[in-house]
Amino acid sequence: MVDWGSIIWAADDRTLRGILAQVEQVRAALSVELPEPLERSILTMQPDGTAEIAITGLLLRQRDEMLAFWGVENTGYDEIVRAIDVAKAQGARGILLSISSPGGDAQGVGVAADAIYNARANLPVVAHISGIGASGAYWLASQATEISADRDAIVGSIGVFSVMRDFSEMLEGAGIKTHVLRFGEYKGAGVVGAEITEGQLSVQQDYVNSLGAQFVEAIARGRGAVLSNPAAVATGAYWITGEAIKRNLVDAEGEGKTARGRLSARIEGKSQMEKELQELKAQMAEMKTAHAAELEQARADARADALAELQAMSAAMPVDFAVAQFTAGADLVTARLAHAELVIAENAELKARLAKAEEMPPEDEEEGEGEEEEEEDEEQAAVNQTPVSAASADFLSAVDAYRAKHDCGYAAAASAVAKAQPELYRAHVRR
Repeated sequence: MVDWGSIIWAADDRTLRGILAQVEQVRAALSVELPEPLERSILTMQPDGTAEIAITGLLLRQRDEMLAFWGVENTGYDEIVRAIDVAKAQGARGILLSISSPGGDAQGVGVAADAIYNARANLPVVAHISGIGASGAYWLASQATEISADRDAIVGSIGVFSVMRDFSEMLEGAGIKTHVLRFGEYKGAGVVGAEITEGQLSVQQDYVNSLGAQFVEAIARGRGAVLSNPAAVATGAYWITGEAIKRNLVDAEGEGKTARGRLSARIEGKSQMEKELQELKAQMAEMKTAHAAELEQARADARADALAELQAMSAAMPVDFAVAQFTAGADLVTARLAHAELVIAENAELKARLAKAEEMPPEDEEEGEGEEEEEEDEEQAAVNQTPVSAASADFLSAVDAYRAKHDCGYAAAASAVAKAQPELYRAHVRR
């Protein structure tokens, strides 16, 4: 049996008082031998692929078969979670929560609410309230994709409460004094006959406040798109459907049949959205393939352009200089300018060396210069022997030919050619 005195309630208090009166009747009849409880499921899979979950009566952490036997209808939060898991496992296309409950135990409702909210991420979930959907029952309903209710349904009673009765004065008047031996200031709070202190009341109030804050947060999560200020309706008040709609606690008025139609419409809408999404993905895949082909063609064109640029550079200047410029990222115009600057600098150096050579005295007047004269004769002979075609009969061509034959630097080759063929060099400079 449930320890009713220890429960913090997320329930409509008027309905709860009637239920607890039934509980007392049950307690009075506990001596009756009870039959074995029947297995039941709150889940019904419909032919159209939808799952209907019945959430009725008092809400408890676990269903109490004793209460059910004596006519106190109740639903366990564990049953709700299990039904949702089975519905998803069986491939339900959508879920209808058929709710007729005043709420119940505040502990455990959060787990069931999370299961409903998580299910709606992949499936349409419609909650329909018939009769009453109050407190903890509305906590569950608020996590659905959409809420509908019968015209005369009671909705709301958002909040939680706890009861602590202080019988100490009454019992002391009867000569009974209760002593609570405790380790911990607030242990044993609420023991029958013991005085309830302000500190104990404060601790219990803090606990109630925490559960109430969770209630409001859950409604904000589930109804945030249409309910801008859930704290404003967390007063414990309840309304009939029309007033609940005005406060954005309910989306539509109608019977259970209407709710099933709304669920079917959402399923069809989801199917259409999924179809459109698949078409969009296919289009994106085609665009990606076409883009990849265009990108590869652009790369091929860029490679061809780069090769043509390099070939143009190589035709206008020495190959090693052209490759260095191309590697550095220079275009043809920039490379030509760089080469021109190099040629100008080399020409200036050659002019200086030529002028210095013309000012020097005859080599045979200097002692010990026989070997140098011999080396210069060899260089001149090498230059004179370098073939120069009609198409390349200029100074730079002669320099390139000299470099190719002697594997030397550009400046050394130019100097040697200038010395051996001064007229060719002068013509080059004048040009």
